[in-house]
Amino acid sequence: MKILLLGFSFLLTAMMPSDVDSPKDDSLYSVYVKKSSENKKLIVRMENMHAINVDLTIIDPNGGIIHKDRINTKSEKMKKYDLNRLEPGTYTMIVDDLMKVEKVKFVLTDQNVNFATDKAEVTYKPIVWLNNDKTVDFNLLTLGKSAEVSIKSEEKVLYYESFTKLSNISKKYNLKELPSGKYTMVVRTNGETFYRYLYL
Repeated sequence: MKILLLGFSFLLTAMMPSDVDSPKDDSLYSVYVKKSSENKKLIVRMENMHAINVDLTIIDPNGGIIHKDRINTKSEKMKKYDLNRLEPGTYTMIVDDLMKVEKVKFVLTDQNVNFATDKAEVTYKPIVWLNNDKTVDFNLLTLGKSAEVSIKSEEKVLYYESFTKLSNISKKYNLKELPSGKYTMVVRTNGETFYRYLYL
């Protein structure tokens, strides 16, 4: 994936409620992404986030990263993104917080911006807890999406399991027989890959 960072025009917070669409069922995020009353602008409003810092990335139609932003949800409750400098096409906004990754596609035309889907694509992150007795508690909210879990040493894959058609995965892994050292749990679901490092 290429990385190309462009200079966006940011209008930060201090916006009156009249500048924002009233909340409707088409609010896409726990950070709500709404069309501005102005053409080719998006408003991002942070509410009920699981982390203080949220990473926001915009991907262009060719898969390049054209903007990355770390948003402090304590100090920045609202931001407006001016997209007028971008070429027409289908873009993806990715919002990454402590618990999940949310993606939404939006389409830019010469005159306006519209959402390509009516809801965000949500991928929840795994929760991994290494206990003192060398067991690992693993939880993943999949909502019916398939998932793969593997545990690897530096040399080889020690454990692999795939899951399908489950709403939630909850397991305990016993690593008591493994020697001390660093191991990696790799979790793949919904096109995302998460790494968790286990130090025994």
